[in-house]
Amino acid sequence: MLGGRKKGWLLVMQQFLSLIFFLAMFFIAFKFIQLAGTQVSTNMRIRKAYVYMIFPPAFGIFVFQTFVGILKGIQETKAIPEVHS
Repeated sequence: MLGGRKKGWLLVMQQFLSLIFFLAMFFIAFKFIQLAGTQVSTNMRIRKAYVYMIFPPAFGIFVFQTFVGILKGIQETKAIPEVHS
């Protein structure tokens, strides 16, 4: 329903909210490893901490990609010509 710069800024705001979520999950992932890391998996008999260690790097990549998306969105939004009615 929105067009032009308003749509661009709305998309940047959505990316910013995603960034906040991914940052929170990045830090929560470390607490999750500490909480469940001492448990041993039933079938493979390995510590669950080894499995859960994928979360911080994954959310770190999400944070980086979202940050790049925000910068790209700002650049593209500023390039849209302002339309006056």
